[in-house]
Amino acid sequence: MVPFVVWLLWRERPSRENVMGVVCASLGGALMVWPRPSATASGADSSRLNSGDALTLAATLLFALHVALTSHYARRIATHRLSVCQIAVAAGVFVLLWLACRAAAPLLGLNEASGGLSAFVASEAGTPPWNARVAAQILYLALVATVGTFLVGTWGQARVGATHAVVIFRLEPVLRHCSPSRVARAQRMAHSAANRRRGFCWPA
Repeated sequence: MVPFVVWLLWRERPSRENVMGVVCASLGGALMVWPRPSATASGADSSRLNSGDALTLAATLLFALHVALTSHYARRIATHRLSVCQIAVAAGVFVLLWLACRAAAPLLGLNEASGGLSAFVASEAGTPPWNARVAAQILYLALVATVGTFLVGTWGQARVGATHAVVIFRLEPVLRHCSPSRVARAQRMAHSAANRRRGFCWPA
């Protein structure tokens, strides 16, 4: 969706390669979210689009908008300034959402056993167990997974187009699953399955 967002905002026509990539990505996304004709545990028909599919499409549109805007402004604003702006806005929004969950949970009598959105609000309203391990995890997520990721991503998007940036982002799951540790683990699992079919098993 990124090339179309760029075209709608700045009238930059996508190239033929971009259109082909969008078509392939759209077909893949449609295969993932397209409902299969089956019945759920409650007896309801799951062959229709549900709220999860709608949220997925909405998140896709927002992600495309974010990538397009970042690539556009990363060429005009310093990387560290734009990164700080993005992190500050995201932090402010989620702090407000957290405060809203803490205020709504006791007023509405929500609990995690109720399931659905009520359980989500109730879980977000809770207080995490503070200890050294939790503090280390929060510190890692803040410095590496947030500050470092935004800095590197914004720096890269200042040098490539929005469409190329989203293609690189979408390669993340592929590269993660092709990491040496995962490949070695898959090979061990394949050998183990083959050995079990033959009637013996190598020691782990």
